[in-house]
Amino acid sequence: MNDSFPYFLEVFANAPIFLLILMRMLGFFIIMPVFAANSIPAMVRVFFSISFAFIVYISELFIVADVVYFGESIWGAFFLLLTEFLIGFAQAYIVFIVFSAIYLAGQFIEQNIGYNQLTMFDPISGFQAPVFGNLLYMTAMVILIITGNFNRILLQLFSSFIHVPIGTVSFLNNAVSIHMINVIINSFYMGVQIAMPFIGSMLVLNIALGIMVKIIPQLNVFVVGIPIRILVGLVILVFIVPLFSSVFTTLFNEAYRAIQYLIFFLEQG
Repeated sequence: MNDSFPYFLEVFANAPIFLLILMRMLGFFIIMPVFAANSIPAMVRVFFSISFAFIVYISELFIVADVVYFGESIWGAFFLLLTEFLIGFAQAYIVFIVFSAIYLAGQFIEQNIGYNQLTMFDPISGFQAPVFGNLLYMTAMVILIITGNFNRILLQLFSSFIHVPIGTVSFLNNAVSIHMINVIINSFYMGVQIAMPFIGSMLVLNIALGIMVKIIPQLNVFVVGIPIRILVGLVILVFIVPLFSSVFTTLFNEAYRAIQYLIFFLEQG
């Protein structure tokens, strides 16, 4: 405890720099899917932010740009704090977008197999959520942790303090904006791809049911069709589930590369 006391004194002596590091950490942990659940208290996120900010500071894993110190301009200080917050927020937001795409895929699956009216309580958001969307979301979160991809993303956050110096004000540029838009578009595209086996199968099934109704007019398509849709959907799910691990790992690798590109664009200014 006595050995660590000088580090705390140094943090207080350089409070503006430590506060900028802390803001980038807060921006990251406030929306990172693993920590963004309503069931996780806000103080836990603050604790992790302060702890990791302290590690970065005492390890000197950062570079300071030409920072306008707090004593010179209040608005300049606010702008610097906001910029650091947005840099951390943008990195975690890429992972959040990937999880949103997975959640969207679950909703597409439910709508096609007839489970869209079935909901359950989602401990992540605190609201009622579709069953398959929640299932895919929780599965993706477990895979993110056990495959070590969360650690890679966290290390990428640490490396951003070297590649994007503290006090960098080049966050708002065209390259970053275009990159974030592309990430959103690609994530939506990936979500549709995940649900495509169900969408295609249900399309073929609906065409087959339509032909059967023409051949057998007495057939009640609503009575027969709904159970068949559910049965076919569950059969497809049994064959698709073993592939979720590799699919989600690929998505997280894409998210990791997207964060790398984001840091590169920020570094170029």
